[in-house]
Amino acid sequence: MRKPRFQVSFDAYDPTDERRREALLALGNGFLLTRGCATDAVADGYHYPGTYRAGCYDRLTSKVEDDLVEHDSIVNLPNWLPLRFRRKGETDWFALDRANILEYRHTLDLAQGVTRRRVLFEDGIGRRTRVREDRLVSMARPHLAAFRFELRAENWSGEIEVLTGLDGAITNSNVARYKRFDNRHLLPVNLRVFEPNLLLLEVETRQSRVRIAVVARTLETGGNLAFFKDETDRAASSIARSGISRVSPGKVVAIEKTAAVVTSRDPTISEPVETALRTVQLAPSFSALRSAHKCAWSRLWQRSGVEIAKPDIANATALHWFHVLQAVSPHTEALDVGFPPHGWQEGYHGQIFWDDVLVFP
Repeated sequence: MRKPRFQVSFDAYDPTDERRREALLALGNGFLLTRGCATDAVADGYHYPGTYRAGCYDRLTSKVEDDLVEHDSIVNLPNWLPLRFRRKGETDWFALDRANILEYRHTLDLAQGVTRRRVLFEDGIGRRTRVREDRLVSMARPHLAAFRFELRAENWSGEIEVLTGLDGAITNSNVARYKRFDNRHLLPVNLRVFEPNLLLLEVETRQSRVRIAVVARTLETGGNLAFFKDETDRAASSIARSGISRVSPGKVVAIEKTAAVVTSRDPTISEPVETALRTVQLAPSFSALRSAHKCAWSRLWQRSGVEIAKPDIANATALHWFHVLQAVSPHTEALDVGFPPHGWQEGYHGQIFWDDVLVFP
């Protein structure tokens, strides 16, 4: 099949539609999946950060209308995305929901398996700032996910504070009909700063006792940003570091964040923290990760899909094929997992459907 040229794009920001867009623009590799949330998003009425590992479940017992009910859930893992910024001296971090947005575009590139977000916003005194983010969940290296974040001041100079972190205060609360059930699956085990730009968050599922290690590396490619201040809240299972960088018109502050997610049930590993740490330390730049990721997707598209003459039907079909390929990929072969009809997100509980017989060929 020829690589699809189709892109899914949203050209205006609509907070009431964000949860749907986060699902449509989620990225995965058959092993991990991350919803298409902005890096500043927190779980609320408009947003829902979610990262999932194929086949990672936890069973909890809840009291519902005086009955004890056991319920299996695919676990929402610690959020590796948080990267926030604000002008030095300000109290609030930038958030899309509070910004005066002048230009906006959020795109999923099916051929390359990447998303791109472009934002131009203005503050109350006319200062304009442009933000760009490219993201991938590596189809070449199944434990890795990464993004490149660029900030450029259009008409002002000053200092910005940047915060990068890992959030383990996560619940399974994206499906309304399951909100009656116990939804806290993660217990904090270890929070640690290995180097100024290397963070570890280790958690364990409450019933299945799966250990999950998330290690994130954050680098500013120009070398002008040094992370020096801890923002760790152990009670809330979150860890972060912040630093200061100077901006001026036309100057780009480029930050790359790379995360490794490793569990105690992954094949061919010794120990999750050790493996996650080594994986991130050896990970190349975002550009190199994207090149390998693009090649891996190219091979998948050469082997997959359906040729359809009508472009509109072909493009819509390609979107569905994309979601199939990132739900069950070559990385899924070593895992004992089912086939989720809507991808590795909440609402799938490990059921086996007859659809598998049709999809796997």
